[in-house]
Amino acid sequence: MSRRQLLPILNHALASILLVIVAGFELGRPVWHARKAVLLVVGLFAAAYYVSALVLAWTRPHLGRAGLLRIILSGLAAFGIAFISLAFAEWRWPDVLHAHLPMQVPLVLTGLGMAMLVVSNWASGVLDRKFDYALPFVLLAAIAAAWFAVGKPPTPVPTQETAYLDSSLYVLKKTTYRNWITDGSWRGGAIAAFEDGYLLASGRGALYFVAENRNGKSLVVRPLPLQVPFNPEDFSLAGHAAFAKEWTDNRMGERLRVADLLVEPRADGVFRIFVSHHFWKKAENCFVVRVSMVEGSRRELLEGGNLGWRTVFESTPCLPLNVQGHRGGRFGGYQIGGAMALSGENQLILTIGDHEFDGWTKVPQLPQDPAATYGKVLQIDIDTGKYEMYSLGHRNPEGLYLDPTGNLWETEHGPRGGDELNLIHRGANYGWPLVTYGTEYWLHYWPPASSAGRPAGRHDGFEKPILSFVPSIAVSTLTGVTGNLFADWRGDLLLVSLKGDLKRVRIEDGRAVFVEPFKIGGRLRHIAEGRDGKIAMLTDVQNLIFLEPGDAESPEALAFQCAACHTFGKGERASIGPNLMHVVGRRVASGPGFEYSQAMKDFGGRWTPERLDQFLADPAGTVPGTAMQFEGIKDPVQREKIIQYLKQTH
Repeated sequence: MSRRQLLPILNHALASILLVIVAGFELGRPVWHARKAVLLVVGLFAAAYYVSALVLAWTRPHLGRAGLLRIILSGLAAFGIAFISLAFAEWRWPDVLHAHLPMQVPLVLTGLGMAMLVVSNWASGVLDRKFDYALPFVLLAAIAAAWFAVGKPPTPVPTQETAYLDSSLYVLKKTTYRNWITDGSWRGGAIAAFEDGYLLASGRGALYFVAENRNGKSLVVRPLPLQVPFNPEDFSLAGHAAFAKEWTDNRMGERLRVADLLVEPRADGVFRIFVSHHFWKKAENCFVVRVSMVEGSRRELLEGGNLGWRTVFESTPCLPLNVQGHRGGRFGGYQIGGAMALSGENQLILTIGDHEFDGWTKVPQLPQDPAATYGKVLQIDIDTGKYEMYSLGHRNPEGLYLDPTGNLWETEHGPRGGDELNLIHRGANYGWPLVTYGTEYWLHYWPPASSAGRPAGRHDGFEKPILSFVPSIAVSTLTGVTGNLFADWRGDLLLVSLKGDLKRVRIEDGRAVFVEPFKIGGRLRHIAEGRDGKIAMLTDVQNLIFLEPGDAESPEALAFQCAACHTFGKGERASIGPNLMHVVGRRVASGPGFEYSQAMKDFGGRWTPERLDQFLADPAGTVPGTAMQFEGIKDPVQREKIIQYLKQTH
């Protein structure tokens, strides 16, 4: 292939790279910081330009210089295929693309790509051949300028979003605050009620006071002049020394982390703050789990004072990195447990995970060893630091809640199909790693149980969970409902999961009688009930989500009367009735994925607001023979609000 033939390949490749970088201007961040699905779509449109440009270049010797019509038709064909592929991707992954890919991105790429096709073909035909040799330098300069403009790491922009969820007893208002705390993607952390707001500990040890403004449209974030006393820098140096280039410092299990935060109001306006966290012991070259405590007034905690941390507890033995082991992570810190609760005067209850030392993933087996504190629930005297074993046989007990009646509830992150909700009894053995309802991740049994002759998926011979989740939900922490805001939920347990789920568990007579699920989104790390009764949830990237009952007469609440039979979201499948998104203005009986009655098909036409109002008032009278078993809504104001909501889904 001659140099002259290679030039178009080089020039159009550089132009495609320029298109990818320019997409970052519309995204507000470099493409390489975007979701993989977004990067794939941008790459698809850049490829459309590249293929079209090469086809025009390679057909020039046979068909002559391309005219404007041939250039436009070639470009439209390539970008048309890209739009068809995009439509399929939006159907397949609606949540990702709808949330993270502005529609103007493919439109801008198409417009710029078409313009570059016209200019490059015109210039190559009209200008001197030296243009082809100069073009790479022009494109490289443009790439450098665009890279400099968008290549810096993006500065997160704080946003506040409101959405509504339906439940059996409430329409729920969900308020999400994203990027108000930018503490990196360090997993872990916790949130706890603190007077009129909350205290928040990030996974990397920063502390904040947060509270919603009274109008509920912004968040007050106030960094505390305190830092959790742990030492990830020393730990990182030790990891690099032990594993050299194999140590990454950013994998889930290769960081020290803060696990839980507990606030205890004391007399005379004094508060005690407890934090559970890892600590690396340099002299011994191993790590422990600690509980640290600081005490002071609200002013001293928020504004700074002569405050110092005190170590309340330290786990034993001090654990090494997994240098010799052939299984498990180099550091199993994601199985820290670390949940805390207060039980009586100066009594702290603490859970500690096994850090993968279950005798199968790593040896030795610690959860059944009474001399080790790992895989245990402990009761600690805060003044003396002395402790006693409360229960044993736990894997990764991430949540702990002491209810008003004195019952101690625990959530435990198990293996595949082994997540548990436990009622903790003093002295009980919960069986891990000898029994579990779960299995090894790539097997259909749990090897330690199988090797001991125990049947797979059984929990015989040990204290059984109140509830186990098969498949796993990646359960993290829990709390209970005690306030008046959610009066109909009072006494229920609320569990969150790293898959973005919230579960409401009704407990009656010591057993779980039902579980109501909600899709919240994000990796839900922690949950707390505020003094005002709102439910606060914290994600792994320090986004905050608040849940409260919605206005019963709001358009959202009224529209969700239809949620028992209909869906509303983009990409959601039809239920008993069709999906109602885009229903205003849509042709009757044309909703995707639903088989309509013949009566509805014969009704015909489009769903105008007037026809919808008539149908909602009297379904059977408007469409005789309709399969919709609903008497109708007689209040015209309520019908108007519902139609208003349906218009917003357009």
